[in-house]
Amino acid sequence: MSTTETTEHTAQVRSQVIPFYRRRNTPTYTFMAWAGFALAVLAQYAGIFNLEEPLAVKGYYAIGGAFLIVSCLVLQKTIRDNEEDRLNRDDINE
Repeated sequence: MSTTETTEHTAQVRSQVIPFYRRRNTPTYTFMAWAGFALAVLAQYAGIFNLEEPLAVKGYYAIGGAFLIVSCLVLQKTIRDNEEDRLNRDDINE
């Protein structure tokens, strides 16, 4: 089969395929992203509230800050993916 024939065959097959869309994030993954974000913020403010020992506070801020950053990255990715899923699902249903 030549490249032209392969391209034509692929185009014919694609036109016959019924669109199916699979979500990238499950509701559980979305919940875990939000829960991780909320837990990170809560832990950060709990540390600020219990400020007493300088060395322990510095360590807590370092770990809490790193966790907050990672949680924010995961949350923004999840929100973006869910919005793209919604837009793609709407395109398929039209």
